[in-house]
Amino acid sequence: MNRFLQFIRRSWPVLILCLIAAGCNSESKTASMHLTVFLGGDQFALPGEPFAQPLYIRADDGRSLPLAGQKLKIEIPAGSDLQVSAAEATTDAGGLARFDVTAGRQTGDNYLKVIPAAAPEQAIAVRFVTGVQLLGVEQEGRAGNLLPQ
Repeated sequence: MNRFLQFIRRSWPVLILCLIAAGCNSESKTASMHLTVFLGGDQFALPGEPFAQPLYIRADDGRSLPLAGQKLKIEIPAGSDLQVSAAEATTDAGGLARFDVTAGRQTGDNYLKVIPAAAPEQAIAVRFVTGVQLLGVEQEGRAGNLLPQ
């Protein structure tokens, strides 16, 4: 037991440096990456019009610490015709990336997929709704029938 204690006393600086180095590798920063919609998800717009707010995606380390410099790519799934200002963006010091989104002609729910380049398995889907505007003052009618003008 005495030799063990002597070993620990002599080598503790090396052990601490090894532990620090193991915790500081670049994989640990991306392996626990977490994406969230910070602002701009679940918006409604008319076909062909921009959504009222830009989409902000936040990248953090899973413990709410922002991850700066992360490349985020946008993928538009089949069946969605949303238009996005850029196909990719890089997060700023606060872990935020901005995308401007415009509604397409496809009405209903439309989605974007946001994919972090460093951790594609952490991709998220963001919902937008493209709808139609109905005009009419206090009109009633049955489904399938035209309303009086």
